[in-house]
Amino acid sequence: MGVKPMGCGWFGGLILALCSCGADAEPARQTPSAARAIDTDGSDPATPTDAAGDPTPSDSVLPADTSGDPMAPGEPEVPGDTNVPGDPQSPLSTWLIGVGTAHAAGREITYQLWKVQAAEGPATFVEWLAPEGNTPRPAVLLPYAYAGIDWSDDPLDQPWADLPTGGYPDINGPDYQPSSGTIFFGPVAPPDVVANAHLYLAHNFGVLAVYDRFYLGGDVANDRQDMVNGYAFLVTQALVQAARIGTLGVSWGGFEALYGAAFAPAAVRPVVGVAISPVVDCADEYTWVHTDIQTGVLEPNQRAGYLAFFDPYIRRIVAATGGAPGVAGADYSLWTTDALVSRMTTSFLLIHDTWDLFIPVRQSQVLVTTAPNTFAGLWYDHATPVDLNSTPFSHGPLGPAGAYGSATTFAMAFLLTHLADTTQSVTLEYSAQVMTQWFDDLHARQLAGVNVDNVVPRLRELGDPRVTMLEIESLVEPQGGAGLVAAHLNRLWGTSLTASTLLAALATGLPPP
Repeated sequence: MGVKPMGCGWFGGLILALCSCGADAEPARQTPSAARAIDTDGSDPATPTDAAGDPTPSDSVLPADTSGDPMAPGEPEVPGDTNVPGDPQSPLSTWLIGVGTAHAAGREITYQLWKVQAAEGPATFVEWLAPEGNTPRPAVLLPYAYAGIDWSDDPLDQPWADLPTGGYPDINGPDYQPSSGTIFFGPVAPPDVVANAHLYLAHNFGVLAVYDRFYLGGDVANDRQDMVNGYAFLVTQALVQAARIGTLGVSWGGFEALYGAAFAPAAVRPVVGVAISPVVDCADEYTWVHTDIQTGVLEPNQRAGYLAFFDPYIRRIVAATGGAPGVAGADYSLWTTDALVSRMTTSFLLIHDTWDLFIPVRQSQVLVTTAPNTFAGLWYDHATPVDLNSTPFSHGPLGPAGAYGSATTFAMAFLLTHLADTTQSVTLEYSAQVMTQWFDDLHARQLAGVNVDNVVPRLRELGDPRVTMLEIESLVEPQGGAGLVAAHLNRLWGTSLTASTLLAALATGLPPP
């Protein structure tokens, strides 16, 4: 059965649920080859590539010479204690594996490939894109859950290195059985990450891609620790402005963004984050799969297919918690809404579609209701409730399919306007067609009596005087975000707003329908 994994495809350098996984072939067993050369050919991908792009990065040259760097590839650096929560006074060792360049944001970007090792647990591999100049700048941590890498020194990566994008048996997952569900795997070359990070790079933010390597197994605690190791790595970077770190993740990456932020070292805990369609509460996710899906889906084959899809995720939850919720010995105390609320200091926006069948919207909504001063929500509502038997098995539409979604624009608006300083201009990308439909739907929902107050803060972010909107599908001239929002409100609500009067008008909410 071909279904969409939790978090594959691309979204601003993140993995989104857009790719099909259904292949049944087991990954070929291969003898680990010699260390692969890093792609340093400076190729210029015209647009961000999908995970289904070139599965065989160029092997043309060796890693660039780093004799001028303070540390040569392969030499460990131990900067001392980073005090990672959960690993008391855990020292961090880092190894620079390789360096290369790729073109994005109108310039050549240098990427660095690092191995990061805490005192306990497996190593984490990251790709670091440092900001230009000598002044500390904001940085963004991006979870890459399913991305396959071929440049690490971990022999476990080698059997996967030459595999094309697709679905494969979860052979490295906890408690794997021949009947276990498949997982998504997609090889990613370092320049792909650079291309996908172009908007952050255009604002001269540092970008850290953290490779979770879901295909190598582990459990949710390992996934969280990968993110924590990523933040601990940022402690070592002099060009990171520690008080202005952000994160953004989608689906399983949204889960990693939330839990990584909650458990990040205090010195570099992100100030702002976005989680789109995230797993919030592991106990509720278990209930969703084994109660809601089990009892609500009527057709046996459909139900079996859904359960097989969720199997790799549930096994990773159970491996960390010790069993199903409520079972003797099982401990979910670090994996629930309450755990996030008790630890989180990051201002988070959660974006979720009410027709999400992978992760029920109730998880995000409960989190926002429980701690509204920390978490904000933007909901993609539908006129009817989700139907487990007829709704397409996905994260929900989140706006029109096949276009630059409005969720992308709102996510980036929240992140960039909070990270940029008060004098820095902010450029956002959008689709005019998608945004027009979003405003049409918003007005229709308000006319139908739906409470849509949660959109007002998001419109204020678009209307920030620093914001310029760049249309990506036509030759429409860039325009200020405030003017764009005012024009749509005037079109549908009959108001006479201008760019200069928009924010004052929104201070009291949307106009009456």
